[in-house]
Amino acid sequence: MERIHFLAAEIFSYSYANYDDHLGINERFDTLMPHDAEILETALKEEWPIERVAQELDASTETTRKLLFSVKGALEVVDAENPAESFRNAVRQSIEVAIKDGLATTEAIDYSAQIN
Repeated sequence: MERIHFLAAEIFSYSYANYDDHLGINERFDTLMPHDAEILETALKEEWPIERVAQELDASTETTRKLLFSVKGALEVVDAENPAESFRNAVRQSIEVAIKDGLATTEAIDYSAQIN
């Protein structure tokens, strides 16, 4: 996989293995998600107005806001200086999401694992 595929996998919450399994057989993974990832990365770096990003993605501003937030985290993982930093960033982000979603007890974590 190329960097853009790793970035797209992170933005759209796919494991690298799952994303890689779809390359070469699915236009969404080969073309569409990498294209959106490029737009999002450029928009973030160049500080485009949210309306412009939404128009480029043909998405609502609410969806666009969520995607821009996701690309920030994705860049922390994909562009980390080394694998250890990448791993730490990914784990930290997972913990932050779990806390935000209310997974504050062992019971809640166990329940979440059962339904996912």
